[in-house]
Amino acid sequence: MSSFTCSLDCQQNISSHLTNVNNNNNVNDSDFFSGLFENRPIKVVGIVVSILSTVVYIPLLSSIIWYEKFGSDKKRTILNKLVSSICSTAILWYSIVQPTETFRYIFGPLPAWMCNFHFILKNVLCIQLLLLYDSISVLRYLFIFWLKNPGGFCDDFWTMFVNLWIFGFTFTSQIVHAILPGTKQCSL
Repeated sequence: MSSFTCSLDCQQNISSHLTNVNNNNNVNDSDFFSGLFENRPIKVVGIVVSILSTVVYIPLLSSIIWYEKFGSDKKRTILNKLVSSICSTAILWYSIVQPTETFRYIFGPLPAWMCNFHFILKNVLCIQLLLLYDSISVLRYLFIFWLKNPGGFCDDFWTMFVNLWIFGFTFTSQIVHAILPGTKQCSL
């Protein structure tokens, strides 16, 4: 009998607690994630992880760029330079996009112009990162199966060409996407 009354009391406590939570939070249907932003422990952990990742990853990525440039082998191939480009893109992410996300998480919604800029920059950097990985894969295929004399390959020119083409393509595509009629303006 006592275990049955205990479980009944637990159910009543849980149901009364849930109704109190629902009444106190005033969560409406339009703001589905409001509970996430109001939860203090999750917010603190998210902010700490964001700051720590920014503080740790930027020096690590910079050291990879330094090693690729001044490392043990004196010949830097286009693959080494594209790895440095990937690290540079990641440094841009952690120095511009990540602090903006942290700022938004701490203080709430940002102005519309800042959200649009942030959205375009996030997409440019993500697509640029993916295209740099793809270009490394294609170049490895070319080096293995098609190029008979890789020493005659002009690394500096092709690195600059690939980097400019990728940045130009990603930036132009995101600007065109933002300008097109019917594109919903972002307000995060």
